[in-house]
Amino acid sequence: MASAFERPSPDVLASRSQRFKAEAKIVRSLPAPKKVMAWTGGKVTSNKGEALAKFLARKAELGERVDPKLLKNAVRATAEAAQVAVDPEAPPSPTDADARRKKKAARSAAKAAKKMLKVEKKALKRASKELSKAAKKNLKRSQKRAEKKNAL
Repeated sequence: MASAFERPSPDVLASRSQRFKAEAKIVRSLPAPKKVMAWTGGKVTSNKGEALAKFLARKAELGERVDPKLLKNAVRATAEAAQVAVDPEAPPSPTDADARRKKKAARSAAKAAKKMLKVEKKALKRASKELSKAAKKNLKRSQKRAEKKNAL
């Protein structure tokens, strides 16, 4: 038995390379992708009103309760879709959620501006104190110099 540290003979190396060359030449094709439908429940509709009707019918058939918030949002979305279908140029009507979001954003912006103003006031106050301290020091220095000149 040969040691693990000994180099194999050229015959052994040649046979190994032949074996692996043969395996490397085998062309393995990838399996064909399977078509998977995202929704197995039949045809997907882009009509929001029709989709809402199907959803409500399915919930009623199963005897499940529909969340009122979900129902309200679905009806609103359907109404907006119908409005766009009738008049595509008309801007969508703002919803309660949009109004609340805008109001909250305005409040937070005002709060941030108020906080920034407060920080700036503090900085100005601090700077004026520093300036007044420096001015007082300069005044005292000049008074001492004047006293020394008068004393001489």
